[in-house]
Amino acid sequence: MGIYLIQENEIWVNLFLGSNVLVLIYHLYDLVQFLPVYKWFKKSNYPKGVLTRKISIISSNVYQFNESKNKLVDLIQKRKPDIFITYESDQKWQNAMDTLESDYPHHVKIPLDNTYGMHLYSKIPFAYEKVHHFVSDDIPSIEIEIKVDNEKLRIFAVHPPVPSPTEETTSRERDGELMAIAKYIKINSFDNIIVVGDFNNVAWAKSSKRFRRLTGLNDPRVGRGLIPTFHAKYFFLRIPIDLLFHSTHVIIDDIETAERIDSDHFPMYFTLQISTREEEDSQEQEEQGDEEEMEQDIQEGIEEEGDRD
Repeated sequence: MGIYLIQENEIWVNLFLGSNVLVLIYHLYDLVQFLPVYKWFKKSNYPKGVLTRKISIISSNVYQFNESKNKLVDLIQKRKPDIFITYESDQKWQNAMDTLESDYPHHVKIPLDNTYGMHLYSKIPFAYEKVHHFVSDDIPSIEIEIKVDNEKLRIFAVHPPVPSPTEETTSRERDGELMAIAKYIKINSFDNIIVVGDFNNVAWAKSSKRFRRLTGLNDPRVGRGLIPTFHAKYFFLRIPIDLLFHSTHVIIDDIETAERIDSDHFPMYFTLQISTREEEDSQEQEEQGDEEEMEQDIQEGIEEEGDRD
């Protein structure tokens, strides 16, 4: 009997270890594409054809309660991006950023005190602008269209809610917001588009991967590195939750974290051009059931009531 129990225990231990190895292999497969060595196994996607001029963008979760507002202003004056976008920006942040209006006369301002305020300032005029509230009246997203030379570029700035014990006990609102944006993009079929923001999610998460499949957008971190943005204070806890996705004609030339501004996030700085030749097809194709799960996530996100008062 004792020998039988030992043998049975060994079987369960082996099964447990084997399942852990499979899980590790699965996640390594997800993560390896973000390592610089991955580009050795990819075909070259250097764009050919006519390229537009290069534009630069800073995307930054400033942390609403951050008192070092001058550090963001200094960063903008130093880097001189064509566009900068902020998340968690309230009226105090708006007052500080308005000192830059002479250089950035085009803007969308949504000052909120619930850590979901958002601002977008641009040197380039808007051909179109809209503020969306996909799953909740207090969670905005910004959509604009600009012209880069003769090419149209649609830009989405997003900040889905974070799952946390004090705010969201589930990820339903976050995933619902993300899927609502994916549905909007899928329906409209924009030629040149980027989606950027604090996703409160990593690029290899289930909902992020489904977002890519549904929209057909690419992740510029693939083959470049993880480029972690959070937590800015603790280097051993940093993960990439400030994300960027782009369509096939949009070429991301450079992407990096910018100088710290005393927020819990590093600002993200990137440059882009638009090519007349497609860079490459999206690496993730839509799977069976994606649309059904998208609709379910959107409905659950709308029904979920977050505590943001």
